[in-house]
Amino acid sequence: MTRVVLPESTKKLEGRAQGPIRKQSRPEHAIAAGENFDLPRSKGYRDLLVWQRPIEMVESVYGLTAEFPASERFGLVAQMRRAAISVPSNVAEGYGRQSTGEFRQFLGVARGSNCELETQLILSRRLGFGSEEKLSNAERLNAEVSRLLHGYMKSLHGGSG
Repeated sequence: MTRVVLPESTKKLEGRAQGPIRKQSRPEHAIAAGENFDLPRSKGYRDLLVWQRPIEMVESVYGLTAEFPASERFGLVAQMRRAAISVPSNVAEGYGRQSTGEFRQFLGVARGSNCELETQLILSRRLGFGSEEKLSNAERLNAEVSRLLHGYMKSLHGGSG
C-alpha cells in the first residue's frame, strides 16, 4: 500500500467541495482533504470487496435455491440465480471498461439487480421456500452488498450518491 497525504489547500469549505480533489479512476475510499489513508494497489476487480461479497452472495443464493420445490426450477429459482449472478458480473464488466463514468453506470446496473434479488428473497420468505438459516444468510449478504454498492458509487460521485 502507498501512503498518501492530501494538501490542506484542497479542504472543503463549509461542506461544499471546491472541485475534484484529485482524479482517481478506482477509488476505494472517499477522499477527504488533509486526511491520511492507504491507497490499495488493486490488481483488478477481484481485489474489490464490492465484487467479492456479491460472489459470496451468489454461492449463498445457489445453496438456498437448491432447497426450493422442483416446480420453481424455471421460475423463482432461475430468476434469483440470474439476478444474483448479474451483480458481480456487472461490477467486473464496469471495472473492465477503464472509465469512471462507465464503471459507475455498471455499478448502478448491479444495484438494480441486487434490488431485484432482494424482492425475490422477500417473496421466498413469504412463500416459505428455503431453510431459515440459508434464507437469513442470503438476506444478510444482499443487505451488505447493497451498502457496498451504494458506498462505492458515492465515492465515485465524489461524495454525492
